[in-house]
Amino acid sequence: MDTSNGKRFNLRRYYSLVSFAFILLIAIALGWISHHFAVAELLSLSEQKNVALATTFRNSLWPQFDQFVRKSYGLSADSLKASPELPILRNHAVSLMRDTDVVKIKLYNLDGVTVFSTDIKQIGQQKRSNGGFQAARIGHVASELTHRDTFDAFEHVIEDRDLASSYLPIQDESGDIVAVFELYSDITRFVQQMEEALFYVVGTVVLLLAALYAVLYAVVARAHRIILRQRQSLEIANSLLDTRVRERTTALVEANRDLSEKIIERRRAEEEAKLLLIEKDAILNNIAEGVAFLCSRTVLTCNQQMEALFGFHEGAFIGKHINRLFGALYRQSGLTRDILVELKQGSIFRRELELARRDGTCFWAELTVRPLAMDMPGGSVWVVSDISERKKAEERMRLAAKVFDNTQEGVTITDRDTQILAVNKAFTEVTGFTEEEVLGMRPSLLQSGRQDRTFYDEMWRSLDQCGQWKGEIWNRRKSGELYPEWLSISTVRNDSGEVSHYVGVFSDITEIKRSQEKVSFLAYHDPLTQLPNRLLFHDRLAQAIQRAEREETMFAVFFIDLDHFKNINDSLGHHVGDRLLKTVAEQMSAQLRKADTIARLGGDEFIVMVEEIDGAHDAALVAEKLTAVFQKPIALEGHELYVTSSVGICLYPLDGADPNTLVRNADAAMYRAKNHGRNQFHFYEQEMTAYAFERLELESAVRKALANEEFFLCYQPLIDLGTRRMSGAEVLVRWNHPEQGVLPPARFISLAEDSGLIVPLGEWVLRTACRQLRAWRDDGFDVPRVAVNISVRQLERKGFAALVAAILDECGLPASSLELELTESVLMETEEAFEVLEELDALGVRLSVDDFGTGYSSLSYLKRLPVHTLKIDRSFIMDVAEHGNNQAIVRAMIAMAKTLGLEAVAEGVESAGQAEFLTGEGCDQAQGYLFGKPVPSDAFRLAWAAAEV
Repeated sequence: MDTSNGKRFNLRRYYSLVSFAFILLIAIALGWISHHFAVAELLSLSEQKNVALATTFRNSLWPQFDQFVRKSYGLSADSLKASPELPILRNHAVSLMRDTDVVKIKLYNLDGVTVFSTDIKQIGQQKRSNGGFQAARIGHVASELTHRDTFDAFEHVIEDRDLASSYLPIQDESGDIVAVFELYSDITRFVQQMEEALFYVVGTVVLLLAALYAVLYAVVARAHRIILRQRQSLEIANSLLDTRVRERTTALVEANRDLSEKIIERRRAEEEAKLLLIEKDAILNNIAEGVAFLCSRTVLTCNQQMEALFGFHEGAFIGKHINRLFGALYRQSGLTRDILVELKQGSIFRRELELARRDGTCFWAELTVRPLAMDMPGGSVWVVSDISERKKAEERMRLAAKVFDNTQEGVTITDRDTQILAVNKAFTEVTGFTEEEVLGMRPSLLQSGRQDRTFYDEMWRSLDQCGQWKGEIWNRRKSGELYPEWLSISTVRNDSGEVSHYVGVFSDITEIKRSQEKVSFLAYHDPLTQLPNRLLFHDRLAQAIQRAEREETMFAVFFIDLDHFKNINDSLGHHVGDRLLKTVAEQMSAQLRKADTIARLGGDEFIVMVEEIDGAHDAALVAEKLTAVFQKPIALEGHELYVTSSVGICLYPLDGADPNTLVRNADAAMYRAKNHGRNQFHFYEQEMTAYAFERLELESAVRKALANEEFFLCYQPLIDLGTRRMSGAEVLVRWNHPEQGVLPPARFISLAEDSGLIVPLGEWVLRTACRQLRAWRDDGFDVPRVAVNISVRQLERKGFAALVAAILDECGLPASSLELELTESVLMETEEAFEVLEELDALGVRLSVDDFGTGYSSLSYLKRLPVHTLKIDRSFIMDVAEHGNNQAIVRAMIAMAKTLGLEAVAEGVESAGQAEFLTGEGCDQAQGYLFGKPVPSDAFRLAWAAAEV
């Protein structure tokens, strides 16, 4: 125990302080831990209790709250507070809360809005971001224990209370969370009981620790007395030891004084030698070259730069053989031998070569080897200078010169006075001038004269302010030819910031300009006929309107469409169709003045604008000249093609004052010409626009009707005339228009054909009819088959046969249950129809020709078609009982059907006389009002479930 500084260590005092501190810390920690776990347990119990209370409240109140919560979405706070159900719901809730610990309840919808609270002021508050609400919204229970100085309970304000609040999810019968319930319960008495229990526990622990402290203090006091006795004995022994140490120290000091004088003299000599070595090393290690002293081809010493050049650590180069400096190539060439020969002759060896580093890489160096004095035979000094950067700079210069000479862009370098110092090979190829012809000249010798003085002033202003200029410029070759180039000029400055040179880089963009002109032409012209396209025509039409308005003149717009052009494309191929369009464009252009405009809008549509006419008479003369082009056949690839056109005419300013209106009205007039038999022209009339708008509105309504399921099907029976039983049902579509009522097919089928809507409509009809047939059969109502009309647009769609097969498979019907009806005129319109019909026939689907006798009635087509039934048009049946001519025609049709092996079906049978005549002539089946009108599916089943005719 150290007593040299007069201080003694008081064990009892330090123990008392430390022990008291530890006992205090333990008591605090124990109290905090006990309080923490007690609070956690109390919170858990409160949460369980709240869950039980919430369940009770939910079972009792939720039937009244369910609809209230559902209606709360989107309502404001004032609307919620003003709800008439609110007082009733609050009375129900308060009645359940009485005589319980519950002091407040709240109900939130899933948007976080407080839709109910026993505290009316809180209704409408937003709790979406509250952590407890978010937890309950995803199915968890979240609880919190808080102390409130004041709290608004359901009856009055309570003070100094401990409350447990819980957010609980409310689930409906399917388990979905529909609301969040928050419940506050008063647990003040439980908290007080917990704190009293904690007080007794902590007090008991403190008393126990105090008793432990007293016992340990007695033990420490006993140990302290023993230590004091041992310290007194140790002090006496230390005093004797100090005396002996002082005596021995005096003797050692005398001996050390003599030794120190000798050491000082020796160190002085070593310092002098060391200074000389430091000076030598400082000189060698601070020069840029590597220096090494060799003897008998081995390194004796070297400076740091020598080791760094060859990649060695300090001192690692000493003792290396001279061959270590050279790469394999030089070692094989006997370079070392050449150096030794030079040294023996007393000469200095100097050469630029590649030396090898320790890692095998090489670097360019200048090697100088000098022999030492004769008093050191075989000794030499080797000096190595790293010239790698110089070599790289030289290589870069060679590459720059090569790039300068071989780049595709022309390069011109001038001095600050713009006198040409150098040009490359591309410059001479583009301009035609040789290098000798332009050196010392100025670049102005290339000027074309197309840029004025202002252009060059702007160029020099950019060079002075920004240090560069870029742009397109026209220059002149040596031959005098002008050419466009893209030129970039940069300013080169010296270290003082003064302009020293100008560098111009340019490329000939003649081909690029030609490509741009071609692209510009294609943007405004039709690539097939080279005529102006829609964009250019509208631009010229807008200009013509401005001129006509300014000069008070009239002009005409002609909309031209080739009749039946699609047949030529389908039968002879698109290449013949393209040649026909080019020929027609050339012939029509020849009939017009240079000031007139003819454009191709696309497909087989052309449009013409003729300015400065005196009226409709002049426009009619032009139309006659244009239609006359089509009076003669056009010979193409061995074919004589007869093509006609339909022309619509509108006049400015009578029929429109803007481009879109004029084109639209001319288009409407063209369609009027088509509807009047084609191969003619027609002037625009005001009612055409109303008709076009009506068709447009009807087309839009048909699209909406498909989406809104406004279409429904009716069914008309097919009767076997031999047995007088139903042999099937024809499907007829009707439109339940929301404003006009039920519309027949004649009102919308042709429009659906023109717009392409017939494809989705036809698919819906086909699928719905098959599903209905399946439903009838499942219910015991056996309809042999259904007959569905199809359009040529459906046949032209790829995969139609596959679609039919898929629908039949989807409905579980055999192919023989379906009959598809087509008009013979439809079959003549497209060659692809034959292939599709063969695929349908292969499936087993029945095919019939509808309205037979009203179209082409080509026997050659009937022979090719895989049909099973001919349906005689109602126009022949109407007077068949009274007129002999109709009887002869119908009789011939039935006989022809029998001869071809087909069934004959008569349409439009309305009288018993007609039915008797048809039965007598051997007609197989009939349909018409005599047997039944088209009716919806339920009415059809009711009428025919067990009927006989």
